[in-house]
Amino acid sequence: KLLGHVPGLGPVIDLTGSMWDDIAEVQDRAGEIVQDLENRNLNFRVAIVGYRDHPIAPYGNPGDFPYQDVLAFTGDEATITTVIDGLTVGGGADWEESVYSGLLRAINTDAASLGEWRLAAQKRIVLMGDAPPHDPEPVTGYTQQSILDAIDDIEDESGVLGRAAVRATAVRRPVAIHGIIIGDDAPTHLAFSELAAETGGSTELAAEALNVVGAILTTIEKFFNTPPVAVISPLASATEGTAVDFDGSTSTGPQDGNLTYAWTFGDTATSSGETASHTYADNGVYSACLTVTSTSGLSDTSCIQATVANVPPAATASAEQSGSEGVEPVEVTAAFSDPGFDNPDTFEVSENPNPVVPSQESFTGSVDWG
Repeated sequence: KLLGHVPGLGPVIDLTGSMWDDIAEVQDRAGEIVQDLENRNLNFRVAIVGYRDHPIAPYGNPGDFPYQDVLAFTGDEATITTVIDGLTVGGGADWEESVYSGLLRAINTDAASLGEWRLAAQKRIVLMGDAPPHDPEPVTGYTQQSILDAIDDIEDESGVLGRAAVRATAVRRPVAIHGIIIGDDAPTHLAFSELAAETGGSTELAAEALNVVGAILTTIEKFFNTPPVAVISPLASATEGTAVDFDGSTSTGPQDGNLTYAWTFGDTATSSGETASHTYADNGVYSACLTVTSTSGLSDTSCIQATVANVPPAATASAEQSGSEGVEPVEVTAAFSDPGFDNPDTFEVSENPNPVVPSQESFTGSVDWG
């Protein structure tokens, strides 16, 4: 089997013996696949990793391999097509394969072999095969969780280690696995579908060799019709009457990166833009939400709780007064203000026996006559 990966797109082709006709179909139409990428005017790169199985009985045959570097990252169309044309199939003993070894090699690239993922690129792996992974895998002990942990441990687009970001918030994992499932094997369907679901990828079914290239092209199309992910950065402390800054700039979208931003703050106010500033008139707990929308019309909404603290009222005494002892009273006045105070003239009590009435605050003042 063969696994390929690119920031943005990667063709994945199964190179075991059972895949001979599927590989032949991909080779016949490799130029069409690469041209589809070229037509999208993307700065794409492709790297390919092949896998079969561990070369020990009963898992594999002599000459098999858990993974093999086939093509280092390149965006050269002719080179990609030539390498695909040179792929050969063979080997394999039992039905399960070393899928996880291939995936981990694709995830953990390095400059000395395949080259490294570009930090700012969308990172996608397209996994194509007709057989499920060993789980756990012999020799290595790899499991599905090994794959998810490896993905979470690489840097995401913002340069933040993925696992910390993924597990602290609900953001998308830094690498998405897209499965192309060949044939009707139920364990393969389950394994590939779970990997796709856990990483924000997708699956396509190719019932036979003639369907494989169509599945690859459909998967490429999905890359550009993937919903964006709305992310709101954690808030600093918030108090009534003081502006609160909201930041949605770490939200992610499709390859073109063009998103629109719509904010609501839980108190009827709205705003737009990657960042927004809003002043809450009163203390309380509010649900602040960001909706991001891609150019293709797909959207995602994320909400956070904004806890707005109360602030003490302020008192302003009248100007200095004077008077005669025992003759005339001295009148002292004071003004009170509170950014969260509800003016009683701004609401009405309806005939509803249980009306919803805004909370009221009262001021109690005392005078120290010295």
